[in-house]
Amino acid sequence: MALKKCENCGVFFGAEGNEVLCKNCTQPKSKKAVITGDTEHDKFANARAVVYDQPNVTPEELVNELKSRGLDITIREVMKYVTDGRLTLITVDGGSYCSSCGTKISLGTMCKECSKKLDRFRKSSKPEPKKEEPKKTSGMFTKK
Repeated sequence: MALKKCENCGVFFGAEGNEVLCKNCTQPKSKKAVITGDTEHDKFANARAVVYDQPNVTPEELVNELKSRGLDITIREVMKYVTDGRLTLITVDGGSYCSSCGTKISLGTMCKECSKKLDRFRKSSKPEPKKEEPKKTSGMFTKK
């Protein structure tokens, strides 16, 4: 394997044989992620592009597709786009997916497992109650 510079984008890559283009440039255009440097914008723009191409995509499928394109996105971020009104998924009908892990739920905003994890976290992160200090008995007194 030889180190070559891609003739299209200028990135160095490990070429096998007489390849002149890197893997990113040889992939079909629909499979490449658009990366501008602003990670939040990149995640949203690519998520929107996937939903445009595949209107019946579920949140899990969307996350897997974006991860295959090289973007690290979570279901929580996808669901935030949906709740903010920035992204519309046909498969999500008013909170039928857990806002934390994305599993299908019938009631509420979180599944039972995520609710239990959150409760355990809340219990473990509560500060210990302060011990009451004894009241001072000395001080200034007046006659009645």
